[in-house]
Amino acid sequence: MDEMVCKVAERSGVAADTVRTVLTTAVEFIKERLPPQFATQADMILKGAGGSGGPGSAGGAAVGNLASGVMGKEGAR
Repeated sequence: MDEMVCKVAERSGVAADTVRTVLTTAVEFIKERLPPQFATQADMILKGAGGSGGPGSAGGAAVGNLASGVMGKEGAR
């Protein structure tokens, strides 16, 4: 989450504390609407587990699984 806060703060010119509050609220809102297994994957992604989240990383695979599951595609884990 820290990396996202820094990027958003840098690009928007908004204070990092304000960005963190907004992003935390948005993430909580989204996670409340996800099935529990996807909320857990979202936590892992935001905490940076498994790498940067790029397409070839474990984080990127988690994003792909999360997206597939949310979209109802087969093979989501």
